Amino acid sequence: SEKEMFAFAPTYVNGQLQGINAIQNQGYSFAISSKNNDNSFLNVLEIPKDSTATDRKLKLFGKVNVEGNLYINGTEITPGGGGSGEDGWNGVYPDIVITQAEKFAWQAWATLRGLGYSESASAGILGNINGEAGPSMNPDTEQIGGPAYGAVQFDGSAYPLVGTPTNDGREYFQRLVEASGVTGDYKEMPTQMKVVNWSMTAGQWIGAVEPTSVDGFKSMSNPQTAATIFERNFERPATTHPERSGYAQTWYNLF
Repeated sequence: SEKEMFAFAPTYVNGQLQGINAIQNQGYSFAISSKNNDNSFLNVLEIPKDSTATDRKLKLFGKVNVEGNLYINGTEITPGGGGSGEDGWNGVYPDIVITQAEKFAWQAWATLRGLGYSESASAGILGNINGEAGPSMNPDTEQIGGPAYGAVQFDGSAYPLVGTPTNDGREYFQRLVEASGVTGDYKEMPTQMKVVNWSMTAGQWIGAVEPTSVDGFKSMSNPQTAATIFERNFERPATTHPERSGYAQTWYNLF
């Protein structure tokens, strides 16, 4: 009978009535469903049969809209910060982000995650930003005495993706922004990460080592390896920098 499947019971605290609970009994599911025109129905919310007080389970189906703030184990989840939202960084920092360098890093992380890069692949790129732009993580950085500019130090002096060779890295990067169709301030991290993403398939990524494909890199699951792969296939230095793997792991651990 229905009484065996679930029950309603008032809840009390210190003798004071607090409310009423709908209680699912073990071995039975409890659901809220939506009905179709043919009288069939599908669940929107379900407590499955194997849910118990010591192992609570909940399933949500369909389009779930959260109006307000969403927290998981006390940590706020922001759009682009932990998933694959199209817009990436939304201008909000989580509580763990304190310094200006961490703010730049979070902007890159959230933008890359929004563009479909895994957590490890995003951290791998952060490790290279740490090596290229330095510990400030400032995207508006020119190479001292050199032709490179930006978070990943774009260099058009030898093999430019757009136009003729130039030693003016800032001007070269602005060429890339225009060619990519990316909008936004070229000096800011979200714009630069979107241009990085564009350049991955515009000739910058050479696929010298596995994973040779951009999609393979974007789905990597080890941040330290991702840092090396990004350096070998995107940065293309004469000599790799193993310390970038450590930087990547540090950013991965933080975010």
